[in-house]
Amino acid sequence: MKNRIFKWGNAIALAIMFYVTYLSLALPLGGRTTAELSDMYVSFFTPAGFTFMIWNIIYLGLLAFVLHSFLDRSKGEFGAAHFIPGIGWLFALSCLLNAGWLFAWHYNVIWLSVLIMLSLLYVLIRIYQKLEIGKHQHVSWKRKLFVHAPFQFYLGWISVATVANLSAFFISIGLVMTNTLQQTIAGILMIVVLYLANRMSRARRDAIYAIVISWALFGIGMKYLDDIRETVWIGAPAILLSIVALVLAVFTIRKKVVG
Repeated sequence: MKNRIFKWGNAIALAIMFYVTYLSLALPLGGRTTAELSDMYVSFFTPAGFTFMIWNIIYLGLLAFVLHSFLDRSKGEFGAAHFIPGIGWLFALSCLLNAGWLFAWHYNVIWLSVLIMLSLLYVLIRIYQKLEIGKHQHVSWKRKLFVHAPFQFYLGWISVATVANLSAFFISIGLVMTNTLQQTIAGILMIVVLYLANRMSRARRDAIYAIVISWALFGIGMKYLDDIRETVWIGAPAILLSIVALVLAVFTIRKKVVG
């Protein structure tokens, strides 16, 4: 009975998140699109618009996760009867936090959007841990595709989005920095997210997380290839780090196959 409550709670929370996302695009919420608000708080860590297409993959993955939880009849520790109660209300909470972030962002309450984003990051980390992603070698393809992969993509992107959200907050409060200092900070932040990709690849054999980081860094690099100075200090280094993250992903996949 409790398992069924969790499943339906997850489904309803996901539907709410989808509906709020629809409103953010159709109305849009607050009278501004997500892209327009991003342009108001541009930092050197903000990726190009095309990189946000990854949300399509994330949303499809989360939908697949919810549907799989209803359809899966597997027994034991890898079945839905085990992992749904295991994560409890965390998934539903993540959906509501996502919807709440859209409201905070679109109504230009940047400080609140940062708090919500940090909360979402924490909840996704807890889900990742409770699902024991990367802890077991012999996991079925269904489990990897419909349970693990959605949260690998999601956590990877929210890791990057949190840093970008913090950068937007500092700009919103009028923190004055020279162009050189902004470029330096962006460079440090890019190295930090690459370090996270390396850690996840080693500790959890998570190639997907590294691929997402590579995609984000590639987006940052492509955004700053127009101006020669920005190309030298942001564009080219970001693309180089993107390649490094992709190499990490390839080596992680290779270790899985060989291992």
